[in-house]
Amino acid sequence: MIKNVLFSLGATPLHKKSTKKLKISEIENKFNFKLPNELRELYSLFTSSVIFESGAKIKPNQAAPFADNEGYQSIEILYGIDNENNNILQKNVMYEELQQKGYFIFGASCGGDQLCLGKNDLKVYCWDHESSENEQEFYEISTNLSSFFNALKADEDEQPAKIDDTNSFLSFLVHQT
Repeated sequence: MIKNVLFSLGATPLHKKSTKKLKISEIENKFNFKLPNELRELYSLFTSSVIFESGAKIKPNQAAPFADNEGYQSIEILYGIDNENNNILQKNVMYEELQQKGYFIFGASCGGDQLCLGKNDLKVYCWDHESSENEQEFYEISTNLSSFFNALKADEDEQPAKIDDTNSFLSFLVHQT
């Protein structure tokens, strides 16, 4: 189902030479969360985290402060199960407070906002990492992962994702010469 969507957006593994991968059962046991079929399909296609050569964006169900002037939010990366940087295990451990609030991280939007699944409702949310305790933290992106993947579009305004010598996809880390 998601294969055609991912490849139409130029989905590319972040780490091309990764050979070690985490076991899905290890992730599920650690976070007490059964991964939905859509994530299992993603990990059957890519073990590495995924970036998009064509850029990717989605129009969230709920208006969010990080959307562009047309209401779209960019999608930077979908975390993988390889044993490299930017994997799904590292990100969920890093943001343990989201686990405690009932969310499971699976990707990131621009600027470090995290894409999460609600563990109880399986809706896709974006966590605004710059929100304060008195502000709204989570914005609904999609009612489930199937509708999330089906709603992804190419982001023609986005520069193609490039990985630099440090294996970073973050453009501000690329050294200018």
